[in-house]
Amino acid sequence: MVKRLVGVDEASDRLDDLIEAVHDRGDEVVIQRGGETVAVVIPAERYAALERNRERMWELLEKAQGAGEQMTEQEVSQLVDSEIWEVRRAQGRYPFSVVRHDSV
Repeated sequence: MVKRLVGVDEASDRLDDLIEAVHDRGDEVVIQRGGETVAVVIPAERYAALERNRERMWELLEKAQGAGEQMTEQEVSQLVDSEIWEVRRAQGRYPFSVVRHDSV
């Protein structure tokens, strides 16, 4: 996987090649105009995972808000940490076995 920075004109000229690199190799293409990022092209699977994660984070936020004063700041923090852990594990960012020790 490679992260490529390209200008808008180059992206337009090489769109087929860039899409092939994203699809076949999992590259990320950051498209810039005047040094400012205006778009990012990522593999569809990664986009789908981001969407799932975003939905899950909204669910957690609603859960925390719904609990109101019933959840302490530490409990909310542990809930968020747990979800971050699960997202990273699902993404394969922990390729080895790790034992988690949540604080009590």
